[in-house]
Amino acid sequence: MAQEQHRTTARILDIFEQVSISEEGLTLTALAQRLSAPKSSLFPIVHTMEERRYLIQDYGTGRYQIGPGALILGASFSARKGMEPVFDVMRQVVAVCQETCQFGILDRGEVFYVAKEDSPQAIRMISRVGTRLPANATALGKALLSGHTDQEVRGLYPEGLPKLSQRTITDMDELLDQLRAIREGAVATEWEESTDQLACWAVPLRKDGRVFAALSVSIPVFRCGEEKIAQVAQCLCTAQSQIEKLAEFDEEAEDKPAGRFRNHLQRLNTMYWRMDENADSLNSADDGLSADDPTLWTLPALSISAMKQISTD
Repeated sequence: MAQEQHRTTARILDIFEQVSISEEGLTLTALAQRLSAPKSSLFPIVHTMEERRYLIQDYGTGRYQIGPGALILGASFSARKGMEPVFDVMRQVVAVCQETCQFGILDRGEVFYVAKEDSPQAIRMISRVGTRLPANATALGKALLSGHTDQEVRGLYPEGLPKLSQRTITDMDELLDQLRAIREGAVATEWEESTDQLACWAVPLRKDGRVFAALSVSIPVFRCGEEKIAQVAQCLCTAQSQIEKLAEFDEEAEDKPAGRFRNHLQRLNTMYWRMDENADSLNSADDGLSADDPTLWTLPALSISAMKQISTD
């Protein structure tokens, strides 16, 4: 006889499945109705899932959607299928530069590393997908932060900028100066600000004027000659153009990998815009939240629901 499922574990998985198949997300009441369970028993589970970033809540509608933590669960199985067009571009970058290329998104004030292609060089950057680092200390993070206003960036770091090395930028005005340059077209840079003997360059990736992710190339300092730096900057700018083109809408390509990648981004951008638009209304809310609350400025990770849709195409 089959062993009975553990009730709480099954309930967590039921929540994941119900939220993942909902285009608009679900309120706690809607979840309770779908699962035929009392809200009082669901709330502590949902609250914990939100605290662990497996769910995010739109504070304007009260709806829950899949959050950044879910990426770690889904990435090992099906993320590569939806992200394959991006991986192709990243492989081209590595083939030319011979250096490690990384793709990341912003989660609160941190970079969440979604994908990477390793350098073939014996001496190279060692990193792994799923790592988080303070955005102010990395080129990838600066490229991502450039998509926010100065006020929003300040709101992400109410206790000051985290420090990873002696070279990490901890002065907010200095960081904001760099972000303004990136918004105007400069390539984001980092020189031993996160790791000794490592430099990095990065570019933001935009869709409809919004930064949805960023792409970087990391190089050991001893290989950072003028020719190498120029080559990396050129590769990144080319890759930026290619990936942003993938994100553009093309009705005839919607059944192809690039089309599925665009659908993937559409869901991510929709969640981001809703959270962005909710900030002003929260200033006058009675729940103690404000537009400066860092939880509002989260760019959700590639969700399990999007991965599921891609993997079944």
